[in-house]
Amino acid sequence: MNNKTKPKWRPFGNLLKKERQKNNLTRSELGQKIGKKTSTIVSWEQGYRRPKQKALLNLSSILGTPIQELQSSAEYTPEFDWYSSLTAKPDTEGDILLTATDEEKDYLRVYLHYLRFERQVKASPIGIRSK
Repeated sequence: MNNKTKPKWRPFGNLLKKERQKNNLTRSELGQKIGKKTSTIVSWEQGYRRPKQKALLNLSSILGTPIQELQSSAEYTPEFDWYSSLTAKPDTEGDILLTATDEEKDYLRVYLHYLRFERQVKASPIGIRSK
């Protein structure tokens, strides 16, 4: 890393190193377990980089560290729904709307009306168009 660059995520790096050592893992071993290079683990531990969301979840599972603790130290916002975003299956099994609840469908209908209205307003030379 550039000597002028300061580590931004030092608290995360310190936590990761502590948890890795507590689990008697080398950087190389941890990297192999989560499919990352040793140099990536080094940059995380030094605080120059932070893992993406999926890697954080893998680290939590391997190290036995609560995901919330890793998220907080890596400065990820708590509002993000980690679990559902990382465990959602890719949309390869068909149309996601087929599994939507009635409540979700109602919400989507309202949102679709809003999107169509917004598009109509943007297309209008004066901003509003009557039907």
